[in-house]
Amino acid sequence: MKIYNRLTNSIQSFSNALLRFPLTAAFLVAIAALDAMVINNNEVDDLERYIISLVVGACLSAVLQLAYERFCIRKTARIVSMAITVILTVGYYLTIMNEQQLSQEVLVKTSVVVFGLIIAFLWIPSIKSKITFNECFVSGFKAFFLTLLFSWVLMIGFSIIYYATDMLLFNLNEDIYLHTANIVFVVFAVLYFLSLTPKYPGAIKVQKEDGYAEELLRATSTPKILEVLISYIVIPLSMIFTLILLVYIAINISSSFWTDALLEPMLVSYIVAVILIYILASRMENRMAIMFRKIFPKVLLPIVVFQTINSILRINDFGLTYGRYYAILFGIFAFIAALVFSLKPVEKNGIVPMVLIICVVISVIPMIDAFTISKNSQISMLENVLIENEMLVDNRIIPKEDIDDLTKKRIIASTEYIRNMGYAEEIEWMPKEYDEFEATFGFPQYEQEPMEDGYFSLGTDGLNDVVNIAGYDFLIETHISNFDYGEETPNKYEFEKNNKKYSALIEEKGNEVFISLNDSGNKEIVSMKNEEIIKKIETFNLTVDSISIKDAYIISENEKGTINILIKYIDGEKNDKGYNFNAEIYIFIRVK
Repeated sequence: MKIYNRLTNSIQSFSNALLRFPLTAAFLVAIAALDAMVINNNEVDDLERYIISLVVGACLSAVLQLAYERFCIRKTARIVSMAITVILTVGYYLTIMNEQQLSQEVLVKTSVVVFGLIIAFLWIPSIKSKITFNECFVSGFKAFFLTLLFSWVLMIGFSIIYYATDMLLFNLNEDIYLHTANIVFVVFAVLYFLSLTPKYPGAIKVQKEDGYAEELLRATSTPKILEVLISYIVIPLSMIFTLILLVYIAINISSSFWTDALLEPMLVSYIVAVILIYILASRMENRMAIMFRKIFPKVLLPIVVFQTINSILRINDFGLTYGRYYAILFGIFAFIAALVFSLKPVEKNGIVPMVLIICVVISVIPMIDAFTISKNSQISMLENVLIENEMLVDNRIIPKEDIDDLTKKRIIASTEYIRNMGYAEEIEWMPKEYDEFEATFGFPQYEQEPMEDGYFSLGTDGLNDVVNIAGYDFLIETHISNFDYGEETPNKYEFEKNNKKYSALIEEKGNEVFISLNDSGNKEIVSMKNEEIIKKIETFNLTVDSISIKDAYIISENEKGTINILIKYIDGEKNDKGYNFNAEIYIFIRVK
């Protein structure tokens, strides 16, 4: 009977979530439908743009629903909030509609906005309410992990059923697993999470409903197992790590601390962990939790200052990236949070998410957002470095090899950032091709290291770009090797042009590779011998790990035909007898 009652209550809660968040549910169903089309290999124009717009819309509608419940009385306000959600979602889609490809900037900004909406979802019910942010956070924390557990159990259960059916009864399409995961993790998981979100005190007095007080208390209370986990395992471990961190800072504060690149992400992760632990422990009254709340905010203050200074100092050497922008902005937020934790009672922790949301908004406002400022910083730094070293004259870069290593690293780092973010097209003097770096600046982009025991391994840069195949009749993707494995392994590829049959033959005998284009009578039209490939390898710089696409071609042609090899990847060894290699290649064939 108890199991039946629990099942009934769960179904009722799920149904209530659909009625409470109808627009969110509609957005989730739309996302799942688009995902299903992808699984079925149906091409959908602007698919990614639709999906991320719907994700933003789903989060926004949930936030505005809680805002409506907290502050509004009239039902027309709910309709207005839904209309605002639809308008903003469509507006967001229109802002990214003309993007040829979703850039890293769009994806990061979207992630930041979604993160801000999640924080707002947890914070809004506590605004001017008897329910504190700490209680709302605990409710969301529990709901998240319960949702994760239930979703995975459901997914595993369905997978076992499908597997048994496929093995014992009849064959199932493998796509059924992906379709099930789509429904479970996109629709069920989010709606189940929302069903675990209680109705907080609001303008409408729902407190009189039967069982309301008990439901709210159950949702916002800290489970005993979580209290034990936080108080007697997580807090002691964080104390030990803090001690190690403080000792490291004390030992290295006058030397490597300020320039250690690995320290910045470690400090940020540590600060995030401490803030989360503090909020989770804010309502615990055992000795360990009370001691943590009294001591750690004071310890956090100097660590936050050190982290922020570390990030700022790295700007002097390598400019401001969007990641470092967020690190510094997070440092400012964490400093304010530590002050709040130190000076205010735990009931006032609602100031912390408000500050975090303000930081999120600042980071996406045009002109002062992370990407605009970091782009200007990187371009300005690169330009200044080149001018200081007399490498930029009349908007033309002058190659120069005799510059110090730090300057080379700064040029390399800025150039990589500008290219990866797609800003190179905006700079007149910036080389547009990745393989033009050394010719442009006068030194290699990657450090050269001597070969170990004669072995080499090279990949081809630029194969993600479009490769021109104009003028060729056929393309073969294959593998060749001149290692003597004791077997002859000829590969023959047959094709037809103008009603005439031709074949490409790849023969590997001993330490020799032979590639030929033959007519229907197996008469050779054109060929490429092992020596031609070796001659090409000898032109490579084998101390690096990549070659440019323009250097990766090997051509053999005559008046009857052409064989053109494009090396995709090659490795091997150099010994007293010459070169042995394995190579993944494309073969372009033209019959004249």
